[in-house]
Amino acid sequence: MTINFKNIKALCFDVDGTLRDTDDQYVAKLERTFRSLSRIIPNRDVHTFARRIVMTLDTPINAVYTMMDWLKLDGAMINILEKFQQVQLRKTKASLPLVPGTLESLEI
Repeated sequence: MTINFKNIKALCFDVDGTLRDTDDQYVAKLERTFRSLSRIIPNRDVHTFARRIVMTLDTPINAVYTMMDWLKLDGAMINILEKFQQVQLRKTKASLPLVPGTLESLEI
């Protein structure tokens, strides 16, 4: 099958976890938190524990996004989240790494 690129006007991507490696960023944040609570969470593999929490929260968070869309509140929510993200990025000055192979996949 040949793709006629002249007919393509836009591409949509799920950036979070698809193009940007955000899951690892969330896991790292939780790990730092849990390490400070090491007396409460003894003898645990903190990395595995943090990763499980991130993976477990993925579906409920997506459900909230879907519900906000149904209620036509997704635009307002996106504005709030973008402002929050801007503040967080300014505070941490952290960049989110691309998933390996992303740039190569997007080159035409």
